[in-house]
Amino acid sequence: MKNVVVIMSDQHSSHALGCYGNSEVHTPNLDALARRGVRFEHGYTTSPVCVPARFSALSGLYPSRTGCVNNATPLPIEIQTAAHYFREAGYLTAFIGKMHPVDAQTHGFDYYIDFGHYYDYLGRKLEVFTKGMQADDSGKGVPWIDVYQTPEHHWSMAPLRDAQSTNLPEEEHFESFVVREALRFFRTYAPKRPIFLFVSFLRPHTPLVVPDRFAALYDWRSLSLPSTIAEDSTGLNPYLRSRMIGGLDSQAGRDLAKKHLARYYAAVSFVDDKVGQLLHGLNEGGNDEVPVVCYTSDHGDMLFEHGMLSKFTFYEASVTVPWILAGPGIPEKTTVSVPIDHTFLLPSLLDFAGVDVPILDGVSVRPTLGGQTTETPVFSEFFVAQDKMMYMVRDQAWKFVRHPDGWRQLFNLVDDPLELNNLAGADRPEEVRLNDELTRHINDIEMTTINLEGPNPRV
Repeated sequence: MKNVVVIMSDQHSSHALGCYGNSEVHTPNLDALARRGVRFEHGYTTSPVCVPARFSALSGLYPSRTGCVNNATPLPIEIQTAAHYFREAGYLTAFIGKMHPVDAQTHGFDYYIDFGHYYDYLGRKLEVFTKGMQADDSGKGVPWIDVYQTPEHHWSMAPLRDAQSTNLPEEEHFESFVVREALRFFRTYAPKRPIFLFVSFLRPHTPLVVPDRFAALYDWRSLSLPSTIAEDSTGLNPYLRSRMIGGLDSQAGRDLAKKHLARYYAAVSFVDDKVGQLLHGLNEGGNDEVPVVCYTSDHGDMLFEHGMLSKFTFYEASVTVPWILAGPGIPEKTTVSVPIDHTFLLPSLLDFAGVDVPILDGVSVRPTLGGQTTETPVFSEFFVAQDKMMYMVRDQAWKFVRHPDGWRQLFNLVDDPLELNNLAGADRPEEVRLNDELTRHINDIEMTTINLEGPNPRV
């Protein structure tokens, strides 16, 4: 049986990666991984927010099916994840890094290292980390304060400091800790049993705190800003207008945007460096078998496209993620243009590992590697608030978005990759067709029963 390794970063848009066409960001290790495997041009998150996306990737199910729909809703304890399926096939399973589980579950993994273990490792230096992060939730690296139902929490009382440096040496950053622990696990157990290892980084999620040598790679003055940075908000609905940043049409605003972009790229390069260390280490220490490796992220980042930052929208920069697959039986130097989403991850990994694939929302990508196309659209879901759901569907050329206020967007991504021309409302057959697809998707989730617990549920 083949060892399987998933590497997930946080908030890494495919628009910020060399092998996806960005010539300004330095990502030599991920670019090399793409050359020795398959790069999926159109990888989509199933939700442009951390927790639903992560557990969709782990379960092969859409957020609306599991009920894990925002950063405050845990994945129900009954639902099987990749850990359960691989364990039942005889694998030893491990999750090392940022799971963002919301509650105390380990979701079936035999071996589990998350932020709490990192805090123990830091010891008294934990205060340095916390102050530098200027954070109040696990998305930025400190405990899940909003989960604890108390009026105040001592972590949130810590005085803030400059977020650009934590004064921690590189080897003590979370990503360095994760790589060391992942390699320690792999070298200890891979010679004895087949391994399923999920490695998860915090970066390039904000705040953009990285070792100085990566910040030194970028001169903000030389960076390019997206052509849509000062987009006119006329015609947008109130939600999207609320996401836009003011002042980006001024020189001062653009300078600030470039400085932010430089820090984001530095965080991406930091992750790339750690991916390189991890991949190099996986093939050392007496392990002769090259594992199946997948690199992806939970969601993207707008990076000032359409005048916005962060995620929470269905524009391409927010909703697209890198999807790189390499290893035994996977062709090299291959690009696949068929759109896929996070629900495809688990069935694909099981398929390439030679493990029976259960019925899930997603399917294996293996047929697409032989040039086979599919008419199956991909979906993304965002729960703006309770009972206020925003949906996206994408096929080969068209993207359709339905907002909870009834407003719609329709883009031909072949003719209009920058998503400048909203073609919704013009009686186009594509809008009718994709709206019908969305309706079927929602009805299928509500009416179709999948055996979520599997034959032998474990938690």
